[in-house]
Amino acid sequence: MFTGLVQAVGRLVSTRTLPGGAKELAVELGRLKIEPEIGASIAINGVCQTVTQYRNGVATFCAVEETVQRSTLGRLVTGEMVNLEPALRVGDSIDGHLVLGHVDAVGRVAQIKPVGTAQYWHFTMPEGLKAMFAEKGSITIDGISLTIAAVFADTFSVSLIPLTVSSTRLQYLQVGREVNLEVDVLARYIDRQLSVLGGGTATAAQAGGSGIDQNFLTENGFI
Repeated sequence: MFTGLVQAVGRLVSTRTLPGGAKELAVELGRLKIEPEIGASIAINGVCQTVTQYRNGVATFCAVEETVQRSTLGRLVTGEMVNLEPALRVGDSIDGHLVLGHVDAVGRVAQIKPVGTAQYWHFTMPEGLKAMFAEKGSITIDGISLTIAAVFADTFSVSLIPLTVSSTRLQYLQVGREVNLEVDVLARYIDRQLSVLGGGTATAAQAGGSGIDQNFLTENGFI
């Protein structure tokens, strides 16, 4: 479990393809204020990974085939900077939102637009996830906990303060670059519930349910 508050930007020092398509990643942890034990969890660009080795400030991880297919980890190149966050501990402050480190899809930077002191970043919205994006809802982008500013037909936007850009790997990204996306966990389960009840079109009463359907959630401000 994570909060989406990036604690350090590290550097990928090496990558190696393993049998079956998995990837071994060696990451220099930079200013991350921990010396992780073997088996510890660290989010790399929002992907929960397990430390398999650690020596002299460099941690090694194994991204299995499912992770490679679902995220950008398998396409990272040596020297690339990555967002890092160690797993949440009991008693830690939750200043972002609850993040699982389970990436749902990959999006792309569609536009970067300065507005006053802020920057509005637009990202592509994967077709199968559109129902889970809502204005003022939570989204995790490359491990960064953010609030959705607006939702459009095929994109969504977030408003970033300069500190968020300068203290994360966003400072190295340009239009067209891929990012990992994790939707809010509540949206994920609501979408699944609506699917079970008939794809979000049948009422719960018709499905023998509780009376909660997509119209109910929209009218009451949940989506």
